[in-house]
Amino acid sequence: MAWLNLFLLMLEFLTLSVCQYEFLSHNERMICLKKGWYFLLFFVDYAALFAATALTGADGRIPAAVGNLLSILVIIFGVPVMGAIGFHRRAKALVLDGLYGVFLLLTIQGGILAAMWLSVRLEFSSVLLYGNLAVFLKCLLLIIGTRLLTFFMGKKLKGRLSGKQLLSILILPGFSLFYITSLTEISGVYLQLYGMELLTANIVAVLLMNVYFFYLLSHLIRSRRLEEELALYQRENELRYHYYEELDRKYRESRKVIHDMKNHLQAVEDLYAGQKTEAGDRYVKDLYHMLNVLGEKRYTENQMLNIILNEKIREAEAKGITVTVRVGDIDLSDIKEIDLTTIFANLLDNAIEAAGKDGRLSIKLDEVREFRVGEIRNSIQAEQKKKEGHMGLGLGNVRNTLEKYHGTMKTEETKEEFQVRLMLPMEKR
Repeated sequence: MAWLNLFLLMLEFLTLSVCQYEFLSHNERMICLKKGWYFLLFFVDYAALFAATALTGADGRIPAAVGNLLSILVIIFGVPVMGAIGFHRRAKALVLDGLYGVFLLLTIQGGILAAMWLSVRLEFSSVLLYGNLAVFLKCLLLIIGTRLLTFFMGKKLKGRLSGKQLLSILILPGFSLFYITSLTEISGVYLQLYGMELLTANIVAVLLMNVYFFYLLSHLIRSRRLEEELALYQRENELRYHYYEELDRKYRESRKVIHDMKNHLQAVEDLYAGQKTEAGDRYVKDLYHMLNVLGEKRYTENQMLNIILNEKIREAEAKGITVTVRVGDIDLSDIKEIDLTTIFANLLDNAIEAAGKDGRLSIKLDEVREFRVGEIRNSIQAEQKKKEGHMGLGLGNVRNTLEKYHGTMKTEETKEEFQVRLMLPMEKR
């Protein structure tokens, strides 16, 4: 039986490490280290947990209460510390790491209580048998719970809640952890007086309350996601409507110009025939400008991006903003139209608002090696600098959308200019 106990302890270490790695890898991972560093990272974490446990109790060097508190702190804060070192640095992801640490504690306590309940029901007399059963149940609950959490995160949670909202989610699991831990500590005193039934009923009630809480949370997140998608589709449709409305207006204007083209050509011919070269040149330039205004510029082969660029550049020029555009042969066919709207409409709206009247706006898009890169620069008005948080408008949605395609975004601000750089890896064919 002793060898089985040792095997299960090693299994618990392996399961805990694998589950933590699984969760951290699915939580907005942005850092990749060599495998040896990850092995060392998890070994140090488990060694700290083992030390806190080994030094606890009657034969240990520290009181049981202090040892239990140390174990709790190692589990809760160990996950975000490992996340910050080897996986990600964003505050929202680290809050989720802390939430997962609370989940680990609840799962461990759940495995212990389940083993206690089965031991009483099956009348186990061996302490080793009870310990082995507890380890087995903890491993089972860890694997199932982690898989459910990663699925839930990937499908519903990512990018839907702010850091403060995620932090507020910790309140109920934190209270549940305190409550279940307290019940576990006092169960030895009251178990013989009141039996296992009352303890089991309390634990089940707390777990059901948490399940119902996350059920309601999932519906809230789904509702918010649908609202965001509806708003994006409405915005995309508005862009298309304004684009085709502008095309129709230019078409009607072009018919008028074509109708009068014979008269224009006759006027140019008469000017040159009368040796009025300068006047003829000015007339030709005016005529060219009139025809050029009626033409629709094609910046890229991607229809949706072309619509966005034409619409936003028209808005900028209407405000007196000087716009320079340079778009190379860039392939964006793998990006959904709604995501293109989220990225470029948000960034250009921010740039136009910040640049203001008589400002400057520069747009560059191209392919460089295995990446698609973009750069949007805009001047900043003096009064615009005083608007706190303006440059954050929509940038969170842009960043989350880019991450879907493994892209990145960097921003830089000076006294006179704001700059956004985008980088998207090429689609693997």
